[in-house]
Amino acid sequence: MLQMVKGLFGWMRLSPAISWTLSAFAISAGFAVHNLQSAQNVHWEMFGVILLSSVLLQAVLRMRDGSLVIGAEAKRTWFLLSLLGLVTTITFGEYSAATTTASLLLILLLGVFSTLAYTFHPLRYVPLLGEWLAAFPAIVACTLGTYFLLTDAWEPIVGIAAVLHSMLCVAWLVQGHLGTLQAGKLTTTAWVARKFGVDAARHVPAGYFLLTSFVGTMVTLKVAHVFLLTVLCSLLGAFNAWNTKPEQVADHQIRMLIAVVVHAIVLSLWVAWT
Repeated sequence: MLQMVKGLFGWMRLSPAISWTLSAFAISAGFAVHNLQSAQNVHWEMFGVILLSSVLLQAVLRMRDGSLVIGAEAKRTWFLLSLLGLVTTITFGEYSAATTTASLLLILLLGVFSTLAYTFHPLRYVPLLGEWLAAFPAIVACTLGTYFLLTDAWEPIVGIAAVLHSMLCVAWLVQGHLGTLQAGKLTTTAWVARKFGVDAARHVPAGYFLLTSFVGTMVTLKVAHVFLLTVLCSLLGAFNAWNTKPEQVADHQIRMLIAVVVHAIVLSLWVAWT
């Protein structure tokens, strides 16, 4: 039983759910508390519903390759979790129907499309498109949609935070692709490895992190100093990706997962308390 549970949690790929979804929620909550000037004015009941719904759906949908080779008990458990995620999502939609607007519905549709596009083919393993048309919009939509549900309002600075956080997550995702260069999947890193050699593949995630650092620097200088945290985190990510060796991909992934989560929490607390 214990081995089945361990395999199931690995199969569900909880690391993206933690580093992407929960981090996006943390950032949204921090800005919501700041802009409403009190944690009591935040719609925390909405937060709980969308949190459970998003984590369940993302964790169950984003299966690892080869995950169909599991026992009957694990399949039944996965089915129940999928059903729970679906019911929770429907409940969320019904619960928020009275306050949602067309713009929020568009964000929700974008999030669903991006999640499905990343989970299934054809976009997942298309160079560049897999990151920017699947993963990136999903994280942006998650951050913006959550903030709207908590505040019933839109703020440009939250959109900036959503974009920067999404860029960090995409860079982390691309770094993880360094471990699948020999799996025959045509990711951006795999394409670069075939074109310029395996050693050149690490330049892709390093470049993504440096791009995030550049955008974050511009935002820090022109919008808010709080985004200096994003600059520092992305520079750490670039250094981490640049020094990644094939046998160390998993360890470097864990480091960046922790860095992304810590970045989101510190950013959220900084914004909420200022």
